[in-house]
Amino acid sequence: MECASSDVNGLSNIHLQRLENKTSWAMLDLEVLHCPICFEPLTIPIFECGNGHLACSSCCPKLSNKCPSCALPIGHNRCRAMESVLESVFVPCQNAELGCTKNVSYGKQSSHDPECIFSRCTCPAQGCNFTSLYKDLYGHYKSYNHHLQSDEQEYILLAIVLYAAIMVKEATSIPVCNIDTNDLEKCRLALTGNNPPHPRPDCCAVARAANLQCLCPYKSYLSTFGINPSRVRPLLANCGLKSPSCF
Repeated sequence: MECASSDVNGLSNIHLQRLENKTSWAMLDLEVLHCPICFEPLTIPIFECGNGHLACSSCCPKLSNKCPSCALPIGHNRCRAMESVLESVFVPCQNAELGCTKNVSYGKQSSHDPECIFSRCTCPAQGCNFTSLYKDLYGHYKSYNHHLQSDEQEYILLAIVLYAAIMVKEATSIPVCNIDTNDLEKCRLALTGNNPPHPRPDCCAVARAANLQCLCPYKSYLSTFGINPSRVRPLLANCGLKSPSCF
């Protein structure tokens, strides 16, 4: 694969949006935006050798900066033309079928995905396979008995508040706001199961590690699944933590 204009002409299957003084549209095969070595989607920076062969930034050091196609050095010269193409491509959010209407720059999907309110979220209860939109999660908790004691109900709210900053993608939790998925799992286990310990220590540990101010963009989502945002402040106070200014 070479960094040449012929590589991106006459291809099909995806819209190419060029944002300059005006918007123009073309058709582009997404495979042209994959690294020809590892076949993963290209991200900036993109490198080329003297013959125009491409490699992603992850592959260059693995190749000892030697092009596998022609043995010329690679990993020092950026392919600005292909980087411009990459920045110009917009694709639908992966949650488009669930209602998200946002088109995302091809190279910046990873920054949008964790923040998309249409991402599906798993139930924090151990052994429960329920998944839903964020707004439906608390309703699920109110409708199903997950062996929660009455004095533990408040901590499930804390778990959901923290879990609202987690998206599930191909069964893998991607943490944001410094929320550690291992700590969150301990909180979930403390809230469920047979004779669980009191959830305060484990759930508070998640909150202590989290960047609480980073949770502010999620405040507006809480009311959509039945949680009064004002309840977050006393929950964090019980953990000995100061609430972010937005709560």
